[in-house]
Amino acid sequence: ILLELANCMSDKTQPLSDDICTGLQIANFCQDMSRDAAIGRIYAPEELWSGHGVTESMILKRQPTDELKSMLREWVQETHQYFHRGKQLIALVPKWLATDVELFLRGGQSILQEIERQDYDVWTRRPEISKWKKLKLLLGIWCWPR
Repeated sequence: ILLELANCMSDKTQPLSDDICTGLQIANFCQDMSRDAAIGRIYAPEELWSGHGVTESMILKRQPTDELKSMLREWVQETHQYFHRGKQLIALVPKWLATDVELFLRGGQSILQEIERQDYDVWTRRPEISKWKKLKLLLGIWCWPR
């Protein structure tokens, strides 16, 4: 919708926007894996978890096993690729929109980095971006342009 409003929807910008939006959604799924499992929801694709020896009951049990962490590691790495591909969108949209796109992109990447920092254990503690880190992201975009 924003691409249409900014009059920059094209065959080139649409897939880049889709990559960023997909990355953001998957980053949220990764971040909230334990919360979702607590209410019986699993958003990780079965092909992903079955490839790591993970079962539905292991996910719903919400214990940070090596298999679950390995699965999450792969999903996080794949999600980084969505952001990497989508990053090109920043240069293709008006400045007012580019700032928002970059903020969303960096926010999603920061969630993934926090998951990595926690050694892919999202079950013991939910990964979050601190207020200080959010401020640094915002200042980084405003003060140090691309």
